Amino acid sequence: MSSVPGCCALLLWAASTSYIVHRTFQEYLAADQVLNDDDLNFLIKHAHEDQWQDVVVMASGRARDSERNHLVKGLLKRARRDKAHRVRLIVLAVDCAGSAPSLAADLRREAQARAQELIPPQDRDQAEALACLGEVALDQMPAPGSGLQPYEVEAILHACRLVGGAAAMRVLAGYGMYFNRSIERQLIEMWRDFDFGEYARVVLSALSEISGLTVDAELLPHLSGLTNLIRLQIDGPVPSYEVIAQLESLHELTLIDPAPELHGLSAPSTLRVLSIIGRVEPESFQRLLLPSIERLHAEVGGGDPSFPSWRLVAGMPEATRRSITEITTDSPLFEIDAEHISSEFPALDILSVRPDYISNIDQVAFLLKRLKECTSLTYFRISVADAEDLGNQIAQSIFVHWTSVTTFDGPGRRCEATFTRRM
Repeated sequence: MSSVPGCCALLLWAASTSYIVHRTFQEYLAADQVLNDDDLNFLIKHAHEDQWQDVVVMASGRARDSERNHLVKGLLKRARRDKAHRVRLIVLAVDCAGSAPSLAADLRREAQARAQELIPPQDRDQAEALACLGEVALDQMPAPGSGLQPYEVEAILHACRLVGGAAAMRVLAGYGMYFNRSIERQLIEMWRDFDFGEYARVVLSALSEISGLTVDAELLPHLSGLTNLIRLQIDGPVPSYEVIAQLESLHELTLIDPAPELHGLSAPSTLRVLSIIGRVEPESFQRLLLPSIERLHAEVGGGDPSFPSWRLVAGMPEATRRSITEITTDSPLFEIDAEHISSEFPALDILSVRPDYISNIDQVAFLLKRLKECTSLTYFRISVADAEDLGNQIAQSIFVHWTSVTTFDGPGRRCEATFTRRM
């Protein structure tokens, strides 16, 4: 190892020894060795390499004034001629200048000027380099709405994500106020990288509108202040759904595999669309008092023939049923109680069923005949997997009171048939 500079030999020894040496301690020792060996040029030459970057900053902090000036000057000089590593070298120079107790004034000015060349960042690589500066980089970011290109905004948001903390959330909230779907999507994707509650309060609440969120039991309790949330999907069971009633702008709610007892589920007066997919307790489901619901998608039977979805839907409170204009259910056709639809759902205009199977077209024709008495109903739809033969039969048939359109979707040849009442 005699031909290897002392600092490099130290790191090689630390990597090969059987002792466990903390990385930061290795870097501290390496920085000290560089200064003792007066080997700053070696450090400048290798500054762009990952394993040496923290050593550069540590050496700058421990160096004498003349050594620090030499180091920062060398980094800036390399940055001017080394295009491949320009961004990383400038960031290192700025970092050294920022942490330096003293530095030649012209070098400090040059470092600051070169840093401005990187703002706003043009891509994720520049954003990641700037994020190494921490909150100092965030202070330099341009104000939202200042003629930034979409790719620049994306890079700024990425830098904030990497820096993290309260300062990053304040910057993100500022961009959230200049609403567009791309910014909304990026801000939502970052949520789990920050404190859940603070991020929802500071950043997500700043959006003029949240078109859609998907959460689980971990995130749901932090939604209470989001009066700008329009659509919400909750995946998996949660202890309580009470927070939903506080979402003053919520229009659409979807529960996937919910807690069967649906504890605390109520809704704001703005809620119009409710989808519940997964087994529920019949008593809990039939107690849901949701008078503002207009569209209901219920696949809630869980395969239990004792409680098919249609029976559960028909047993909901009258105050919930009376305003429903569209129902989607997974019940088999013979479970649909056509005789009482008009009285149970006086506003129903569209009925869609997604049964596991339909044995033959006679089942469809029989139900259509019964549905003709439901005068409010305009459309009846069926969707069945692996039913190409059934679809062809429907397409070739004429129904007295209904016109039909049949389509096939996907490799399984799912049959989608829509029947429209003849006027």
